[in-house]
Amino acid sequence: MITFDINQLAENGGLTEKEAAHWQEPGLIYRDLEDRLAERGYPVPDKLFLFGFGSSALYGSRWLALQAESGELPQAAALGAPGGWPLVPTVSFQERELGFPLGLADLSAGELDETRKNLSSLPFLLYSGAEDEFCLSNDPRYYQADHRELLAELAVCRPGLAGPVIELYQEYLSLVEIKEYQDVDHRLDLEMYKDLVEFFAGITG
Repeated sequence: MITFDINQLAENGGLTEKEAAHWQEPGLIYRDLEDRLAERGYPVPDKLFLFGFGSSALYGSRWLALQAESGELPQAAALGAPGGWPLVPTVSFQERELGFPLGLADLSAGELDETRKNLSSLPFLLYSGAEDEFCLSNDPRYYQADHRELLAELAVCRPGLAGPVIELYQEYLSLVEIKEYQDVDHRLDLEMYKDLVEFFAGITG
């Protein structure tokens, strides 16, 4: 099981106590969403999609890993320009152990198998502009000092998606789709919007 100090997370990430609780018990976000929709008179949707861009995509990758242990995942996820190193679905890379929030080394063998199985069944779009230089790997709000040192060694701050990230997502997530957009920096352009609409519209079940 992935564990962490919820107070430290709130302090480092600038999260409220309620927001931090969503990380400790990821299923809370579903119940909060249902409550908010009901309060406004909206029906609870039968499909839930996860979308993030920039730092929200980084947090989205971490949330998916936590949520995957329970199997309560959205119907699809699209994460764009996730700041250099989204959480990857493996325990190590180049003989370096990857614990949370870099990878899944904190899980037992059984938990790892279940998490990978659930993530692998999730339609997933990982995308970025090819000229996007947005990177959070040196930011202490997102990574501890030892994580920042490791990411510096792996040289993940580069335009577009880092090569190891693409490699690991393609290796472990059977339904992942990777897209990079030429001549696009850190922004959502029209072509991205079109592909996002097409991606989510194609999700059935």
